[in-house]
Amino acid sequence: LSTPDWKPVAMRPYIYPKGSALGWHRDNHSLYVGAFVYYPHPSWHMDFGGELMVAETLEPETFPVMPHRFDSYDFDEALSEGGIGHYISPKPNRLVIVGNQPHRVAPVRDSAGIHSRASVAGFFMR
Repeated sequence: LSTPDWKPVAMRPYIYPKGSALGWHRDNHSLYVGAFVYYPHPSWHMDFGGELMVAETLEPETFPVMPHRFDSYDFDEALSEGGIGHYISPKPNRLVIVGNQPHRVAPVRDSAGIHSRASVAGFFMR
């Protein structure tokens, strides 16, 4: 499959031990056509946390891309307007395609113990 919008695919692994998370953000779609997350960890219990939280917005492209994680006032204002969304459990061997929606990784709870939320995030580059 070939499309003129796609160039290489960039991927990198992430490990989220208990207590870790990733804040709300929107990927820079001037660089990416789309993104995906794959969960290679061998097992996961629903009480461990680490869900992928995806905001439901009608116009995700209106959300600013934060140049710095601490410069989020406009993003926070836009996100709180709707305040609803979906979660996706990091079930082992699950592949999730992420569009332009704002998203975050919920904290991995203490109940995860020695289990870490492992993922491979990838981007389809423009």
